[in-house]
Amino acid sequence: MNSFLQSNTWLEFQKSLGRKAWQVNEISAIKHNLPFGKSYLYSPRCESKFLSKTFLNKVREIAKQENSIFFKAEPQDNINLEKLGFRKSHNIQPTKTIILDITKPEQELLNQMHHKTRYNIGLAEKKGIKIKKDKKLFGEFWRLMEETTKRDKFRPHLKEYYQKMLEIPRVELFLAELNGKIIAANVVVFYEKICSKIYFWHLSLPPFFNGCCFIWFSVKEADCDWSNWDKREIYGCSFNYRNFRKRRK
Repeated sequence: MNSFLQSNTWLEFQKSLGRKAWQVNEISAIKHNLPFGKSYLYSPRCESKFLSKTFLNKVREIAKQENSIFFKAEPQDNINLEKLGFRKSHNIQPTKTIILDITKPEQELLNQMHHKTRYNIGLAEKKGIKIKKDKKLFGEFWRLMEETTKRDKFRPHLKEYYQKMLEIPRVELFLAELNGKIIAANVVVFYEKICSKIYFWHLSLPPFFNGCCFIWFSVKEADCDWSNWDKREIYGCSFNYRNFRKRRK
């Protein structure tokens, strides 16, 4: 399964930000600068079958040229890379990802969800949650991002980063509205046969509306036909396992 973070589109996006990036043996490696003239190389969501000794030798050559002090790889599959000399480090990408097969009928997928998630989806509909898809509402997205990062105490990318990302074809901005007020924003990418959540910013949300509910409504709002999935057969996203586990019998 090809990842958007390993696509040529993502590689060119990184270059547009002024970062150096390389395609080495089917894997993208992106240079990230560090203080004191140092840097590191990073390959997100790569395919582990391409992480060979030949590949690593080429990466070492690039690292030497770019004064990079380490190379970080986060494969799509959960594989032990210690045999190739890797050490365990902090994860940047989500460690748990669930793939939903949306060739199945909508009701069947709802039945497979945790009962609380299914209840919240229905309640959100009754409460009048509205979903908009509109990149022109970037100002609302930025406002929510600033409030989220201040509340949760972490540093976001620069504003230009998100603006350039939303210029990429099939990267969409969804916003959730309740009682006339935008309460959440979601950046979603449609790549090949996968739809993935990238960023999720929000105010203090009502208890019946969370990220999983928002993703569900976003996919439905994206002009998706649940009965005919010739173009997009599966829908992948980083979900909380609890919210989408099967019901206990």
